[in-house]
Amino acid sequence: QPRLEALRGYAALMVAYAHSLGAAAILSPESARIKQWLAILGNGGVGVTIFFVLSGYVLSLSLSRSGPATLSLWWGFVLRRFLRIFPAMLVCLLFCFVWVNWVHVPQHFQAASRDYYLYWNAPVSLLELIKDLAFISNRLNPVTWTLQVEMLAGMAFVPLWLLGRKSVWLAILLLTGWIGYFWLAPLYSFARSGFIFMFILGMLVKPATEWLQRYCMPRQGPKLALLAFLLCCLVNKLIPDTASEAWVLEALLAYLLIASLGHGNQQGSLPVMDHRLPRFIGTISYSFYLWHFPVLFISGTWLFSVVPGELVLSWPNLFQNVLFVVSAACAIPVAWLSFRYVETPFLRWVRAHGQPGGSLRAVAPVVARP
Repeated sequence: QPRLEALRGYAALMVAYAHSLGAAAILSPESARIKQWLAILGNGGVGVTIFFVLSGYVLSLSLSRSGPATLSLWWGFVLRRFLRIFPAMLVCLLFCFVWVNWVHVPQHFQAASRDYYLYWNAPVSLLELIKDLAFISNRLNPVTWTLQVEMLAGMAFVPLWLLGRKSVWLAILLLTGWIGYFWLAPLYSFARSGFIFMFILGMLVKPATEWLQRYCMPRQGPKLALLAFLLCCLVNKLIPDTASEAWVLEALLAYLLIASLGHGNQQGSLPVMDHRLPRFIGTISYSFYLWHFPVLFISGTWLFSVVPGELVLSWPNLFQNVLFVVSAACAIPVAWLSFRYVETPFLRWVRAHGQPGGSLRAVAPVVARP
């Protein structure tokens, strides 16, 4: 389903754009309003949600092609998920550790936002590196908090999938219960386990796609997908992203978006989803997710040092967009190298030792939130 590959690419760019919009200080009300409108497309939370739901969909398809449901199926799935996630993360975090401790010099810039000073403002100890590698903290690369969700979902996914495939209604009941847990618990509590409801929702994409194929015209799929995407991006205009309701509503709209694209497949005119560039970024999206923040921070530090602070404060929105273009252009080749020489060897091993949990791009690029 190439359009889902393109969707993954656009979601990865949304994540990078969201982080770029947080780099410069905003002083004037006009600039703040412009930033709010730019944040409709630079909505990193939507990118997170799309990838979590999409991961659940891809992993459920992978498991449906597996053998009998045994303990070895679960153990193999968890092992392959770990090998899918950890090697590229290890390389990225080691680079960040070296850069923060021996290359980066913390500086104060007149035009930098408060968010800029949340990261890389002091050397990182070896113990902190170990905690990051153990999915306990995210000191070096703040976006990796969602990998904790990925690993928790990987450990729980097989039993959840086995329950869900017995009956669609049982899967809906399981989803409803997990949404209730997510809604009632503090948002990021209990190792952020509430977010697993999005993976359960992904298991139900296939029935929705089949329903759309039965009752809707194929050419209606792209229109429905576009509507779902726009509504998903507008959720935070009504509900702040610190509220559980925002995440739940985004997840339901992302579910409709993914099912609609799967329904239409290649039918209907949708050039933005059929272009090679977003598909390419979708291919390298996991490495792009890992590397875009370090590259963004390094690029931002350089730009703050060469562009006069008064100019940045006068044109903060322009600076944010320039930073996005520069950092994305630099992160794409870095991500390709990571995909080619770090991810691919392990992907080949995973494929050679069974499919479940080893889907080529079944891990979600994700975004840091406060």
